[in-house]
Amino acid sequence: MTPDCARHADALNRIRMLLATEGAAPGLRLYITTYPGRRFDKELDHQAVDEFTPQDFQAVRYLGVSVSYRIREWLAAEGREAGHGKRPRLIPIYDQDRIGSKLEVSQSDLWETMWCALRDRGVRQLLQDIQADVTEAADLSLLRVLNIVVRMSAPHGQLGRTGTRALNTPSP
Repeated sequence: MTPDCARHADALNRIRMLLATEGAAPGLRLYITTYPGRRFDKELDHQAVDEFTPQDFQAVRYLGVSVSYRIREWLAAEGREAGHGKRPRLIPIYDQDRIGSKLEVSQSDLWETMWCALRDRGVRQLLQDIQADVTEAADLSLLRVLNIVVRMSAPHGQLGRTGTRALNTPSP
């Protein structure tokens, strides 16, 4: 079922504002070169695409997350049988303080919000421009670039206080 992107219009406008700030690319670069979370993308087991491995559980620790042994066992057995394979390039990372509060979205709305953002040509173009400015981000998905830029942006309420890139009007 296709999400109703009009329902997420406010969050999409906040995303556009965050991506248009001149701090977007430097924030992405700072994260990729200095923050522990940068190792998440490199440490994932990219060979085992349909199953979670011990290497994957180690990788999420760089995001400040630990997965209990009970959940690990479930993902390795029942979860795998139910088709819950890993898709790291498709999963937005949610953090209430760094993502939810800035976009004013709940964890349950994050997937739809990000889906709508990535379907917007203007947002995709801004993400591609930011990614092109940060050579270290070349291997990241646009979703991960978006996630990091939001995470590294100014606190909510301070948006728009820095210079901006050319802000495209929203397009489907």
